[in-house]
Amino acid sequence: CCSCVGSHTLSKDDVNYRMHFRMINEQQVEDITIEFFYKPHTITLLTCTVLSLMYFAFTRDDGDQDSNVWVGLILVISFFLVISVLAFPNVWDTSDKSECL
Repeated sequence: CCSCVGSHTLSKDDVNYRMHFRMINEQQVEDITIEFFYKPHTITLLTCTVLSLMYFAFTRDDGDQDSNVWVGLILVISFFLVISVLAFPNVWDTSDKSECL
């Protein structure tokens, strides 16, 4: 009686569940990725960012300080987001998908 305390045999339902899970998990799926987003666009994005910064820097209104502050804050946040996208482009691809189960 004491030798069988640590052993565990799988029931037929457990085996069927594991086989069903493997069959579903190993199915082929169609590629739904958009190729445009997986190609590097670093130079294009940096060029657009610098051009937009230059545009907003040189077209500001000296009389309206509140508007300048808001535009400056929006540009700082946008610039931070652009740089973070360039620095960490694949943050969602680094996680192990099997941890979700």
